[in-house]
Amino acid sequence: IAQLENQQKSLGVITQNIDGLHEDAGSHNIDELHGTLNRFYCINCYEEYSKSYVMTHHLKYCEKCGNVIRPDIVLYGEMLNQKTVFKALDKIQHADTLIVLGSSLVVQPAAGFVSEFKGDNLVIINRDATPYDHTASLVIHDDMTSVI
Repeated sequence: IAQLENQQKSLGVITQNIDGLHEDAGSHNIDELHGTLNRFYCINCYEEYSKSYVMTHHLKYCEKCGNVIRPDIVLYGEMLNQKTVFKALDKIQHADTLIVLGSSLVVQPAAGFVSEFKGDNLVIINRDATPYDHTASLVIHDDMTSVI
């Protein structure tokens, strides 16, 4: 994905993963629906810190206000960042191709995003069948890592 981006292909990544691997691979246009472990923030003043800074300095408390810092991820029971959700939906609604990689497309709200896609080419690569297979231009039932 990062290689396509480096070839000046216009694309965006929408992910539910929190591992930060898209960023680590060099992708830039990423909407992380559940946040990322690559970023931390203060629960009081919202000062942001990179993962590397937190790990290098063994940081547990905000250097600005002294309050607790936490990973910038969505925990169970917390709301998704609405700005990120709307940005992701906008990308999907204006895309001509949507490639879904390694998702069962059953966990909401992200599973419902596919129904917002109005483009011509829906590609689904997943080990098992999904509820959207019948609408896709191309479906590959295999392990994503072996296909990619």
